[in-house]
Amino acid sequence: KFIEQHSIGAIDSAELKNHQLRIAAELSRLTPKTHPFTPETTLILKDFPQLWHRMLPREQRALLGLIFDRIYFDGKGQLQEARIHSPFDELLK
Repeated sequence: KFIEQHSIGAIDSAELKNHQLRIAAELSRLTPKTHPFTPETTLILKDFPQLWHRMLPREQRALLGLIFDRIYFDGKGQLQEARIHSPFDELLK
């Protein structure tokens, strides 16, 4: 919105920069300050393959739904792209 206003001359560059800085400050307040993966979580993740095999198929699907936003496969069933929800994106880089 502000970029459009700037492009048509409704606001000047200084005002645009002011809006950008305000928005960046608001976004930084929304970012968690602590790392979501505690030592306990790390211990659980080390045993993840065994946990996965003990899960029921519906539990596995539910977990995948929490971790991944979208998963794309090609016609041969090969993974092409995975979009991961935060904070799992940090874990699965």
